[in-house]
Amino acid sequence: MTLDGSTTYGVVNSFPLATKAISGTAWVNLTDSALVTGNVTVFRNMDGDFQLLASGNTPIEGQFSVELLYDATTGGLLPSATVGLGNNFSTATAPTVGLVSNGWHNVTFTADGAQLKLFVDGNLVTSSDYVGDINAPSQPWISVGARLHNDTNQVPPLVLDPINPNMFPGSIDDMGLWTRALTASEVTAVYQAGLNHKSLTTVIDNAPSNPATLSAKASGGKLVISWSPNGGRLESASALLGKATVWTPVGTNNPATNTIAPGSSYFRVVNP
Repeated sequence: MTLDGSTTYGVVNSFPLATKAISGTAWVNLTDSALVTGNVTVFRNMDGDFQLLASGNTPIEGQFSVELLYDATTGGLLPSATVGLGNNFSTATAPTVGLVSNGWHNVTFTADGAQLKLFVDGNLVTSSDYVGDINAPSQPWISVGARLHNDTNQVPPLVLDPINPNMFPGSIDDMGLWTRALTASEVTAVYQAGLNHKSLTTVIDNAPSNPATLSAKASGGKLVISWSPNGGRLESASALLGKATVWTPVGTNNPATNTIAPGSSYFRVVNP
């Protein structure tokens, strides 16, 4: 798609809805930097901003958003991805990777139910831990190259967001969406396909044949955690703080027995 940054955009009227995990990708090429004065939308399933219920507003349920956030200091655009999680959301924004005009770049995100990861040109640039399932959206459409607003008083009901249209001045190619998390090797394959001028459809999906699952059982003041398949290291954290989360190794014994204590505990299995 080639977009003029002022009037043109794309709409996908429906798409398979994710529940537990989601991934998305697109190649972007900003060809008119003079039109970039703020954030730029790549593609999204959302009407307006993601909001917390605690903010006093009723959240508008959306599944995801991929945007380029304007950095006023450098004039660059920082790739960013957000996933909606009930009355919450998780965002991962590249800390230093500022995209420039007149060049193709690949932006990919994956959310596996525990961690949102953002890749730029095949490289992992940031991640954010989260808890929760992906939203079931109240508006099952995708806007491409702009933020759209659902106004049922107009025909068609999808119009440019009157506050922040965030329009894309350039080209978007090989946009894809999955209802599962892509592996790092699959993200690399997506990037390599684009570099070799091959369509996204040439990439073969290799979903994990036996992803790990955790289970927990409380008994006699003890919490017994087991996981399948075997292998890996169990880690725990008292709070999920995105990149600042402190994970403490528990051990490799499966099952693992932990004393129940006041407060919250989160667990994950890591396969180094």
